[in-house]
Amino acid sequence: MSLKSNTNSDSLRWVVLLLAAAVILPTVCLLWFMTAAVRNERIAVRQKLVDSYTGKASAMASVIAQTAKNRQSGLPAQAESLEKQPCIQEVPSAFTGIIVLDEKGDVTYPVLNDLQEIEPPQLSPPLQNAWRLESVEKLYAQAAQAYQQMIDPNTGPALRQTALAGQARCLSQAGKLAEAKTVYEHLIQSTEKTDPFVTAQSRLRLAQIYLATLDPQFVTYCRQILQGRLKDLNISTSSRVFLLSQILALIENAGVTDKLSDVIQQAQTCLSFEEISIQAAETLTAKTAAIPDYGIHPMNKTLYGYTLIQNNRRIIGIINGKQLTDELTTSAKELDDNIVFYRVYDSAGNFVCGRPEIWVGFKVVETGIFLSTSLVDMYSKWKLELYFCGDIFQSAADKQQMVYIWSSVLAIGLMLLFVFFAAREILHQARLNTMKNNFVATVTHELKTPLSSMRLLVDTLLDGNYTYQQQCREYLELISRENHRLSRMIDSFLTFSRMERGKRVFDMAKCSPSEIAATAIEAVQTKFNAKKCGFSVTVDDGLPSVYADKDAMVTVLVNLLDNACKYSGDDKRIELNVYQDMKQNKDGCVCFAVRDNGIGMTRRQSRRIFDKFYQVDTSLARRAEGCGLGLSIVKYIVDAHKGTIDVESKIGNGSVFIIKIPTVMG
Repeated sequence: MSLKSNTNSDSLRWVVLLLAAAVILPTVCLLWFMTAAVRNERIAVRQKLVDSYTGKASAMASVIAQTAKNRQSGLPAQAESLEKQPCIQEVPSAFTGIIVLDEKGDVTYPVLNDLQEIEPPQLSPPLQNAWRLESVEKLYAQAAQAYQQMIDPNTGPALRQTALAGQARCLSQAGKLAEAKTVYEHLIQSTEKTDPFVTAQSRLRLAQIYLATLDPQFVTYCRQILQGRLKDLNISTSSRVFLLSQILALIENAGVTDKLSDVIQQAQTCLSFEEISIQAAETLTAKTAAIPDYGIHPMNKTLYGYTLIQNNRRIIGIINGKQLTDELTTSAKELDDNIVFYRVYDSAGNFVCGRPEIWVGFKVVETGIFLSTSLVDMYSKWKLELYFCGDIFQSAADKQQMVYIWSSVLAIGLMLLFVFFAAREILHQARLNTMKNNFVATVTHELKTPLSSMRLLVDTLLDGNYTYQQQCREYLELISRENHRLSRMIDSFLTFSRMERGKRVFDMAKCSPSEIAATAIEAVQTKFNAKKCGFSVTVDDGLPSVYADKDAMVTVLVNLLDNACKYSGDDKRIELNVYQDMKQNKDGCVCFAVRDNGIGMTRRQSRRIFDKFYQVDTSLARRAEGCGLGLSIVKYIVDAHKGTIDVESKIGNGSVFIIKIPTVMG
């Protein structure tokens, strides 16, 4: 028996190992696959992001390059117009200023001559004397007379214009504004070819006199100047800007800006264009030769230049740095989100737009850069950098990773569930095979013992080996008891067979619990008396009837009483109590309780004693006979009667089996 148990244990051990391998190996392979898939997914996601945003960067570069070309389309015509007349006729909406340089690198627009109201005359002594009286001695009345004496029809137009301008200045300084106004009006209306700067200055002086004398012509006169913007005079750009600025200041001081708002806005736009052109041109001194022939480059901290070469001249369109930054930011809006951000640097390496290097009070760690490329065409010397926002591609990969993880968990869970049920079934079959093997051994033992006894007794009787007739009768009684024992065992097998095939039919009818108990007592009384068993019976009066198969219920009690006798020691004390329990349901039930003082059972044994073929003592040398079917038959019959059976037992303190059968009312 020990060798057989070891063999079964070894077989079960191999089964468990195979099942474990069936789980562990696929799980390891699945986890390896998942890890590799996640790693590849991370790489794939990163590459997809790189390809996607590289394409967006190329599209952005093409857009800004096309914008630059469109902006420059009007530059050549504008430069040609400015070379003919260095005064802006119409402000191009694409630029805030223009610079034109000739083949030598000299600025031809804007003209940067310095503005001087009057220079020490280098001509005749009379003119020098008048200038001295005006500028040095401040004798304005005498100076006006001196200038008047030089005015002669035979005097050249340039000298005559100079003398008239000097006379008007001195009259104005002497407080003779009416006379000065007359001289200035004559001077600016003259058709003689004169110095344009003197004419422009005279127009400003006349406007000042109109304002000082509160002349109603002031508004009309200022409108004429702003509309013409001194374009009819061949003066430098810087001079025109200065003089027009003075006119605008006079208008503001006079408080008539609302009356001239239309021409003021146009004049201010042109002035702003020319002022920016002058500001940019003033930076092109010694570094003129270093200006690129083509492309966009910084002029200073606020201005950028678009450079073109045409007909040996260099044309530079000026654009405000903020405007350029706004255009680039708009074009690159798809390159700044929660996945990536960008930075654009100009040809000098200056940061232009994007997320700044100093961000939220600290320098951004330069990690996550995945693209550094030059822009195209006009921006070919500019650099675009793309960065990942931290390890953002990890977030995208994590989403796919969760799919793999949950898929793996589901697959592993299903595999474990399958293995669990398979293992449970295998172990169940193994236990069932063990019980069947034990059953065969038990049945063999149980059948062999009475058969051997009967064969021995029969042979003894046949051989006549007995001394008196009473001894012969005793042998025959022994044979009869063994025969009854075999009959009961065979009945148990037949009952079990019918139970298994579901063909056991019960003859249900109203029965008296006391009659069931009496029949069972009668069946075991002889056996209990022979074994000197202390047997007591208590049956309550007035018990209600039960709906049951009387013979089946008798079988239940006989099996329980027989077990109580078998598993009790020499001093047997067995009790049968029949009573009514009203706690079970509203109609109550009848209880059949069998108590003994036998060996008792553990809690685990108490839970399994109703299993088929289960025996507390599985050794062939056990004292109690039986094949492990009695209590399973009892459980089957009780369940068929919609009753319950409970057991209370402790090792060494005996057991109590309580059967509860529903009553029949009425």
